[in-house]
Amino acid sequence: MCSHLQFFFFWSWLSFAVGDASNSCEGSMIVEAYAGKDTLKVPYESKGKGGFKRAALKFVSVSPRTRVMFLSTFYTMRSDDFSSLCRPVVDNVKLLSLRRP
Repeated sequence: MCSHLQFFFFWSWLSFAVGDASNSCEGSMIVEAYAGKDTLKVPYESKGKGGFKRAALKFVSVSPRTRVMFLSTFYTMRSDDFSSLCRPVVDNVKLLSLRRP
């Protein structure tokens, strides 16, 4: 029996910004981006006053649906409230398919 399911292998480009929310959270933070079988770790040193850095990950999509995930593994505390944990902000996420027709 013939299967009509086709798998497409194509490059994709994931870009995003990592920063802080300008809420007095200071210290080292890391965001991990997972897409397909590829991973990117993005460190960010927060001053707690807002700011960001851009990152990008080129990866291979091995099926029509590819999972993209962000994970934060480092936490800090606010400089004015030591009971509040802080995480980095992920913003301006863009996913671009580089597949050729």
